[in-house]
Amino acid sequence: MTFMVVGPIRVIQWHFQHKRQRGEKVILRSPYAPAGAVPADQLAQIAPHINGPARKSKLMKRESYPKPEYHFAFRRVPLSGNVINGLGETTKRQPTPILFHVTGQDSQGWDTLDQYLRIKNTTLRVLRLMVHMLWIGRESTGPIAPIQQPIADPAEMTTQVKATARDLGAILVGVTELKPTQTFEGSDVPYRYAISCAVPMDREEMLLAPSAATAGAIFDAYTEAAVVSTELAKRIRALGWGAVSTSTVMDKAEIAHVPIAIAAGLGQLGKHGSIITKEYGSNVRLGTVLTNLPLVVDEPLDIGVDDFCANCQICTTNCPPQAIFDTKQMVRGEEKWFVNFDACFPYFASNHSCAICIEVCPWSEEGRGASISQKMLEKRPQPST
Repeated sequence: MTFMVVGPIRVIQWHFQHKRQRGEKVILRSPYAPAGAVPADQLAQIAPHINGPARKSKLMKRESYPKPEYHFAFRRVPLSGNVINGLGETTKRQPTPILFHVTGQDSQGWDTLDQYLRIKNTTLRVLRLMVHMLWIGRESTGPIAPIQQPIADPAEMTTQVKATARDLGAILVGVTELKPTQTFEGSDVPYRYAISCAVPMDREEMLLAPSAATAGAIFDAYTEAAVVSTELAKRIRALGWGAVSTSTVMDKAEIAHVPIAIAAGLGQLGKHGSIITKEYGSNVRLGTVLTNLPLVVDEPLDIGVDDFCANCQICTTNCPPQAIFDTKQMVRGEEKWFVNFDACFPYFASNHSCAICIEVCPWSEEGRGASISQKMLEKRPQPST
């Protein structure tokens, strides 16, 4: 199957390269892009926002980062991803999917850039992993054992579930009760609990970001996360309880993995828009199991990420398109760290993914997270006695 797909992809990649050599752009056409009625200030601003200082971390192995110069153009400019994501909205609501949706309708025109990314940057390694993930995905849901095992002690069952997840390859695992704001608009998720599992990425390959090797490392981790969550869901179904696994890349957008992981106590949201864990920083990928198996939920952690990010600019100044806001923004009724989608995704799509921001993050350096956390928490004013 893999080799049947490689040939056509190589032809299209050659076509893209040929147009680039001639100084021409690939024109992206989407039937879902808005036409005419959308105010100009709600359309995506694709040009990078190069206003502040820029630098390259000595940790990163490339001599320099690729410049934010794009060899594509939209026939009709999409609705701003920031508008879709709820930037500036003061009322809480479910997130709206931009990518990985069912029909493309919700993409508001971003679906063609997603397709451009998948074709332009696909290597044989990534293609094999995508096929593997599709194969794994066959068992993301399945038959439930006819006899349901009664759960007398949810705490003990939670301990067993976490131990099983770790045996399967998870390095971090937590449980939370699913909330509407953790599911995407239009999704139907009839489960009470979410089990969040994190797996590591290859740090050496990630330090080559952005590169084909980095994209391969990311897909390796996504595949491993899919393996862990799918097998865990199967074992829960064998107990007679409903369970499904979801992964970030291959499944339709039903849940938001990062908010679930944060609520499950795996870490906190960083300035770069990804989770920061105390043990591994942001050098992880997530898989999630949704279930009605009675479990005991974990509490969110405070490891001092907000304190650190408020005074750090390493990710903001290392981001080539300068897509990372330096201060928290109001997003769907909550002040939070936020990344400018319109600036980030075009660069991501043009450069074999990216991940610079999560790898230059000091928390992602091996062995540093615990000491950073301790320092941040100790610096806080102590309550008077």
